[in-house]
Amino acid sequence: MTAANSIKCEWVTSPVMAKILGINRQTLLKLRRSPQSPFVEGRDFRWSGMTTNSNLQWYATQAEITFTKPLQSQGVENDVDNIEQSLTIFTDDPKLTQHFQSIDDFRVSVKRLERRLQESLLGAQKRAMAHCLVMEKLNPNNEAHVLSIKEMQDEIIDICSTTEDMIAFFESYDLHA
Repeated sequence: MTAANSIKCEWVTSPVMAKILGINRQTLLKLRRSPQSPFVEGRDFRWSGMTTNSNLQWYATQAEITFTKPLQSQGVENDVDNIEQSLTIFTDDPKLTQHFQSIDDFRVSVKRLERRLQESLLGAQKRAMAHCLVMEKLNPNNEAHVLSIKEMQDEIIDICSTTEDMIAFFESYDLHA
């Protein structure tokens, strides 16, 4: 067996990718075309030919990560790395060293919390957008769909109201600086 034969191909068709993600194929394709799409051509999907009229292929592992886990803000990660590296204070005074180390630790913690909050909000936004796309495809005259639509609407309302509550809290929060 050659090395080329042992490499597992992870490029799959849209129907297979939709099944992996647990969504409808049309929902996947609509989400890919959406301006808020988390999917990036060349990273998550590609065209098998020279034009966009050719078959669409998905890199299963990366597309699943993109769909299920919000994109991490590269800028925030770099900020954390820069803070960890740039705030090293050289002093002989142990109290000052401890003081500056506490400040450094706090800054890194705040940046990590900021990244987690951004990731959580992006994830909620993606779920809400996916629900909207799915609801567009469901027939409200079908009794089974009516319940699904209502559940998705309730979840979107929960996401929006929770986000509004968090924004109001952070806007009103005062550190007494």
